[in-house]
Amino acid sequence: LTVAQRVLYAFGERFGDVPVRLFRAPGRVNLRGMHVDTHGGFLNLMTHQREVLLAAAPTGTKESVLANVNPAFTEVPFDFEDECRGIKYDRIWWEGIADPSVSGRPQKRSAAPATAWSNYCIGAVLRIAYGHRQPYLGGLNIMVDSDLPRGAALSSSAALIVASLLAYERCNALESSTAQLIQATQDVEWYAGARVGMGDQTAILDR
Repeated sequence: LTVAQRVLYAFGERFGDVPVRLFRAPGRVNLRGMHVDTHGGFLNLMTHQREVLLAAAPTGTKESVLANVNPAFTEVPFDFEDECRGIKYDRIWWEGIADPSVSGRPQKRSAAPATAWSNYCIGAVLRIAYGHRQPYLGGLNIMVDSDLPRGAALSSSAALIVASLLAYERCNALESSTAQLIQATQDVEWYAGARVGMGDQTAILDR
């Protein structure tokens, strides 16, 4: 089966036969300069055929369920209002996610390898709400699959974030520019605890 077939079959098995939207983000190959962009250096990046695919359908409520075809990643439900507590629109993003009332939630999920992956999706919906100044975003039932190998420096986390950002934006009738999505992806990485630059998401989005 292809990645698309797997994710659609798994979505139907978990959430039923409902209309879904597919969101794709490819991995990236770094040919030179691993993470030197954070120090002002130059990169040589390109995308390739391996990808993250996300199938999503609105729940009609503020609640989301994040599921993954890979059994190593457990299902994570979350409530938008609960996760938004502490995020203030009149503070810059970096300050808001450093507040203990916010940072404790992703840190708790990160402590368990089976749930750490969900921080990239939850961070995405929070960053969409923050960027668009939205007090409410509709929840999604989400199924994720990928043929990107973990820990292989192919930017699987950035790809998951990009797909999640697009899913929550488009399913809530919102839209950002490419430059805004690039910045948002970095912000979500910081929410999840990774202090990265913008090279990976630029390669993924500006293709």
